[in-house]
Amino acid sequence: MSATATLGESTTPSDRSAEDHFPWELEAAPSVVDGDTWLLSFIDILTLLLALFVLLLAQEHQSNKAGDSEPTTEPARVNIAPETLPIAPPPDLFSVIRLPALPQIVTPLNRLRIPLATRSKKVVEPPQPLIAEITPELQENITAHSRMNDLLESLRSSALADRIDIQTRTDSVRLDIADSILFAPARTRLTDSGLHLLKDLSETLNTLPWSLSVEGHTDNVPIQTDRFPSNWELSSARATTVARELIRHGIRPERIRAIGYADTQPRAGNETPEGRNRNRRVTFVLELPEN
Repeated sequence: MSATATLGESTTPSDRSAEDHFPWELEAAPSVVDGDTWLLSFIDILTLLLALFVLLLAQEHQSNKAGDSEPTTEPARVNIAPETLPIAPPPDLFSVIRLPALPQIVTPLNRLRIPLATRSKKVVEPPQPLIAEITPELQENITAHSRMNDLLESLRSSALADRIDIQTRTDSVRLDIADSILFAPARTRLTDSGLHLLKDLSETLNTLPWSLSVEGHTDNVPIQTDRFPSNWELSSARATTVARELIRHGIRPERIRAIGYADTQPRAGNETPEGRNRNRRVTFVLELPEN
């Protein structure tokens, strides 16, 4: 190293190389590289953090802007025809589900053997016929109905049909006979027509198994005599007279009842002569026996 310098040239310690420095200058110069290395690294880290923060802030701002700019109207619908794909048939249910074999519960007929000693010896009887047996009582009732029908038909076709009212029911027959056929006004003696009618009726009634009620009825016109103080006595006497005549023709007394009702059961109003004529009557009530 040259210890001399050219005159006129100004030199600084930094412009000189290490070889141009003096030993005492090298020892006294500060070490820039060793003292500022950590500061450079710290600055680099801060720069990276700042760049990351800026990127995050920009990304959030971009997301908010995209959300605010979404359209509020419903987008146009585009009908896209679906592609028709072949559908495979569903698998057979019985081919997929396999049930376990059930144990045999019923014994086959060819294996069922019953000893002869344990077999029932009871013989099944044939069913009863639906047609009931005709008992003597049933036959008697059938015959009685037939005879009663014949009697009613004869009364309907007779000259007295307009003065005899017939009412039939399932268990009874009612005959309303006008009193003018049987009695004179306010009398209890039978007329000839009344005797003839009762004789014809008794021939049929005597063959019937039915009970017979003879009812006497009057209108509301009061009667007051020594024999009949009121219509009660008159209606009862007429019913009794008819019952005695029927008994005389062979009807058993235990089958007959004689009842007087006076004017308590009118068939029509008593304001007119026609109504009073309908109310003055003798009624036969034929009822089937209870048994």
